[in-house]
Amino acid sequence: YSKMLDYGVDVLPICASEIPEVYEHNLELALERVRLAQCSWVIHVFSKAGFLLLARLLRCLDTRRLREHVNAALPPLPSGIIWDSIPGIATTSANCDEFIDGTNELFGMSYDEFVDGTKASATVIACRAQPPFDFSAEARTRMNSLLNSQPYEGAVRDSYSPIRSLMFPPCPGACNGFTLPACMPAVHHLFLFSESDPVNSLEEIRAYCNALEVASAACNTEGTSCKSVWVIGTHCDGLFSSGPEYKTAVHEMIARCR
Repeated sequence: YSKMLDYGVDVLPICASEIPEVYEHNLELALERVRLAQCSWVIHVFSKAGFLLLARLLRCLDTRRLREHVNAALPPLPSGIIWDSIPGIATTSANCDEFIDGTNELFGMSYDEFVDGTKASATVIACRAQPPFDFSAEARTRMNSLLNSQPYEGAVRDSYSPIRSLMFPPCPGACNGFTLPACMPAVHHLFLFSESDPVNSLEEIRAYCNALEVASAACNTEGTSCKSVWVIGTHCDGLFSSGPEYKTAVHEMIARCR
């Protein structure tokens, strides 16, 4: 994506890992780089994993700004957010709360599927290692014990709680009744979507975009804009299916944020 888009600026890919320890490490690295640069920056996120990563990134950024001394060099707020094929069915408060409480699935994924996915990822890592290796029976037993423990399951579900700050309608305690993106000043939003997306529907994405625009106006966040662009394709493949239109929308967005 980065090479095809030719952003024209420095790019830092972030792994949208489901494992709390991994994503926390990645987010700290990203925010430290932003803090040192002290320049405008844009977040480009894709699909459900990107929606979750955005929520975690904004929560981490907010926590840093509350924790650090007022005169410290803090990471600046983002100037823009590019939403590719998101958000969708996960953007209702009830859906999020039920998953975090352990009574429902989120993003169509149960905790058992999370466990299966984690084990599959571990197998891939072992196969790609140099040299490749196999997990010992003892290591697999320890992994199963950890993943199947109630404290770890609770930690994973709790790691989804930042999504509450992105919900419409807002969850209790979210930024004086508004979601976090709506409260950030001078942030430009670009929604890229396709009518053929089998994961998140056109109606869901448009509804979120409209709700965000209304909430931003209610928050009196000056300089904020919301734009949606229809692209050919299905899910997260707009760059490949309608390259020129996709690139133009992204480049215009970045230029607006400079």
